[in-house]
Amino acid sequence: MQNIEIEYKHLLNRKEYLLIRKDLINNFSFTQYHQINHYFNDIHDELKNKEQALRIREKNNTYEICLKTKRKDDVLEKNIMINKNDFLKIIDNPQCLNTYFNNMNLSLQYLGSLHTERLEVKVEQGLICLDLSHYFNKIDYEIEFEANDYDNEEYLKAFLSTYHINYQANQLSKIARYYEAYMNNNLFKSNIIANINKEVFNDNIDDIAQYIKKYASEVKQKPIMSELTNIDDQLNELPCSSTSILKELMSYENNIVNTNSPKYFGYVVGGILPSGLYAKLISTIWDQNSAVYDMSFLSNQLEVILEKWFIKLFDLPSETSLGLVRGSAGGNLLAINAALISLVGENREQAKIIISNQAHFTFNKIFNILGLKTSQLTIIDTDDQGRIKVDDITNVDDHTIIILQAGNLLTGSYDDFSKVYAKTKTTKAWIHIDGAFGLYVQACPSLRYLTKDLNKAHSWVCDGHKTLNTPYDCGMILCKDKKAYLNSLNNIMDDDDLRNSMDFTNDMSKRSQSIEIWASIKSLGVTGLGELVLQLHALSKYFAIGLSNIGFTIINEIFFNQILCFYEDKAGSAQLVKRINDTKVLYVNCNKWHGEDVMRISVTNYQTTYQDIDECLKIINDIVINSEI
Repeated sequence: MQNIEIEYKHLLNRKEYLLIRKDLINNFSFTQYHQINHYFNDIHDELKNKEQALRIREKNNTYEICLKTKRKDDVLEKNIMINKNDFLKIIDNPQCLNTYFNNMNLSLQYLGSLHTERLEVKVEQGLICLDLSHYFNKIDYEIEFEANDYDNEEYLKAFLSTYHINYQANQLSKIARYYEAYMNNNLFKSNIIANINKEVFNDNIDDIAQYIKKYASEVKQKPIMSELTNIDDQLNELPCSSTSILKELMSYENNIVNTNSPKYFGYVVGGILPSGLYAKLISTIWDQNSAVYDMSFLSNQLEVILEKWFIKLFDLPSETSLGLVRGSAGGNLLAINAALISLVGENREQAKIIISNQAHFTFNKIFNILGLKTSQLTIIDTDDQGRIKVDDITNVDDHTIIILQAGNLLTGSYDDFSKVYAKTKTTKAWIHIDGAFGLYVQACPSLRYLTKDLNKAHSWVCDGHKTLNTPYDCGMILCKDKKAYLNSLNNIMDDDDLRNSMDFTNDMSKRSQSIEIWASIKSLGVTGLGELVLQLHALSKYFAIGLSNIGFTIINEIFFNQILCFYEDKAGSAQLVKRINDTKVLYVNCNKWHGEDVMRISVTNYQTTYQDIDECLKIINDIVINSEI
């Protein structure tokens, strides 16, 4: 079917759009619907050179191919209705579009989609279409007038003039605007993360289930200890597949201690009930307690390997020790305790703590647990990004502990480690860095400027479940002075001693965190971890730009993966956040910033895509617009 389109358009700003929309809704009979334009192009630009455009419009569960050809005063459209299955085939293989047009043999590619919320009003001279369109992280507004004949452009001019808007002819069409944005959107996308996202979760489930079933059925007959297998301790530069990682992990079965055997009478560790046994994955089916080496060889061997890996990934001093804790709060507790014992021994009243007013609230718990008094704390103000004001740090001596942040919880900002170190280098002061999620930028070359001289500190803490995307209870405490750290836990370890995990933490019996952290790093490799960090950063910037286009004020610079913002009035942040979260499609947080409510977004999930963010921006924008009418 062919159709001649006589169309005039004018791009609006947000204020103009809302003004016209409110008037049309209140005073006209209107139709409203959502449509999606799926755009295609050929790699040799033959369509563009012929002033043609090719799209599929998805509307009300219908799909229409449209080939547009621009002419002097109008546009010639060739329209073909297709079903959903044909549409999906075309998206998967755009070359299928050639079969719908005679003599078309183009190398086609799918560019992506543009979503439009359209409000239509029929008038005598034609059809008024008021459009709000989403594409990439952009939102734009326009009015289209589909005229009945060539003389009706004046109607649009007159219509706009009633709103004191001067009509401007010959503005870019939707596909032209989309293509321009497509060409200018130089977005970072990690191929490694994309390939991980393509993995089908079920691919390995059968193998894992078969292994668990076999192991559980043989556990009573298996030896308690076996001949040890050598473990590859090389940190891979490129990713390993989940299948290969699981295969390698299973090959290390000889390195476990079969504490689940009914004949194991060594340590008082008990067994595991069948219902609990089957509910866990490989590291749990082995029923490992990593407290001491001869209860789990593998867990402790992997801790030694992880210690080497984190020293390399974070560029830390070679003598740095690693302890695995449940989370950052536990790690901070152990780090401050080590600093106190190292600097003042039993005379804790001599210690001075310097900390910013933006430090994590769990430090209050830590100070109480460690018996520190409020009078021993010097709380330093922060700048407008939440960074400690280094110039306000004074009276640093040999009994001083300075607590800094690699990633402010709200803004994601990083304290100036270089300037702080310069104030302490003539003393024995201890610098501790809380880097629960932000320490990982050390693994990303393009963001490492944020952590300059971070390795000159004395201790560091980070979580696995945040940026690294491990399971929970995978916190890490890293300490430059291994002897001082072990001494703070009342442990002494010779260099030749076998690793006992309990020596490096305040826990004794605990599960084998090292297996999960080891597998997570193996799945990424050095390159993949850096790209994960960079992609989370790129996604965060993309989200912030989209929010700004809607009308949000972005409070912070996007250092890494935190966004702090508000819409028009901070006082309405709590209600806005509630309305967003009530959609049950996305979830954001309401936090206090200098005593006022603001909205915080934290981008931490490796599965998040730019399309996910586009969908979130659309929801947020709809909520904001509906609240203004």
